Amino acid sequence: MLFPMSTESKPLSLREFFGRNLRLERTRAALTQEELAAKVGTDQGYISQMERGVAWASLEMVERLATALDIKAAVLFDETLGRR
Repeated sequence: MLFPMSTESKPLSLREFFGRNLRLERTRAALTQEELAAKVGTDQGYISQMERGVAWASLEMVERLATALDIKAAVLFDETLGRR
């Protein structure tokens, strides 16, 4: 299986997987959605949409998110994140 299972026992889509990791890293950084949005030059709604897996981030946005969260971009795609 490429991605971990969701609570409904079906594989997460890449967007859902990315969003879950984004939310986890944002909360680890003790940032609100509003604070993260201000750091990356977008609005809170877009951060929320990415975290819920309904909007996708461009590669440029992935890079900005990683920089703002002080992580490598690959962390946002780490399938073991949150299972440690």
